[in-house]
Amino acid sequence: PEEEFPYNPPKPLTEEMMGECLSLLTKVGKGLTYAYVKLQAKERALTDISILTGFIYLRYVDISVNYLQDISPLSNLSNLLWIQGDENLLTSAQLSDLPYLQVANFANNHIKDTEGIGHPLLKTLNLTGNEIDSISLDENKLTNLHTLQMGKNRLENTAGLYFPTLVKLYLGTGLQA
Repeated sequence: PEEEFPYNPPKPLTEEMMGECLSLLTKVGKGLTYAYVKLQAKERALTDISILTGFIYLRYVDISVNYLQDISPLSNLSNLLWIQGDENLLTSAQLSDLPYLQVANFANNHIKDTEGIGHPLLKTLNLTGNEIDSISLDENKLTNLHTLQMGKNRLENTAGLYFPTLVKLYLGTGLQA
């Protein structure tokens, strides 16, 4: 059975909202085109970000403090460098491998596992305050992981945590005795 979340009336991210949320006009592609590359859609009670599939030049996305249960539309954004997706209703952080993603924050959600997190340039990953009980991150894909935050989860051990490039590991109260 699926976990029940409090009912939140559907509120998709719309074109009108996009006009308020987009910033940082930059040359893209071969430098002949301009596009907005930053989206700040924090604290908007959003339940759907499907519209983002068409905004392929986005590099910085802040969708934190919403009611999102699905971030799969971000899989289409191959130019993403940075995602702030904390304080939503996510049960998974699974995305297609994003070739340039360097920072991902999915703290304080309901994420159950680390499947589908394999972004080759990812340096910082924050999964603090979720419901993760085991680590299944692929060290062969996450070859640049420098900082991993996993505190306040349901981890029973650190099996699966072998990253030669890891410099900072935060487990805090993440290990269950």
